[in-house]
Amino acid sequence: MNFKSILHFVVGIASSFVGAFLSLGAIINLTEGKEESVVGWLAMVFLLGVMPMGLGAYLIKKSTQIRKTLSAQNEHMTEQLMERKILQVAAELGGKVTPSEIALKTHISLDKAHLLLQNMQEGGYAELEITQTGAIIYHFRGFLSDDDRQNTMGLLD
Repeated sequence: MNFKSILHFVVGIASSFVGAFLSLGAIINLTEGKEESVVGWLAMVFLLGVMPMGLGAYLIKKSTQIRKTLSAQNEHMTEQLMERKILQVAAELGGKVTPSEIALKTHISLDKAHLLLQNMQEGGYAELEITQTGAIIYHFRGFLSDDDRQNTMGLLD
């Protein structure tokens, strides 16, 4: 949670309580017969009770929206960081990895590693290969060996 979200929430709760307290006071005042004008009583309830409670509800809702937005941003950033870790492991292992290797070398769970690798394969960043023993391997062809780097040619060569 960030400061803005916390501030919205705290002010929203405080405003709601103040509005409820003042509304209750206005109702008690009316029942004791001290208020001579019903219009004055309604104005007092609206201005000092309903409006602060409405403001409080709005601020609490705004706080929730801010938290959801930040959560979505953090989740997206976390997924990007996990993909980066997968690519780092793939680079270390010559471009071929299994979900188990990703889980072992990173803090990514085996299920999440499998899901991320599937997404990367579906996006065209990795190719799915199966060994003779049935192991699933994701091959990232974008990693060049030292020989490949030394023996590159220009398009016009």
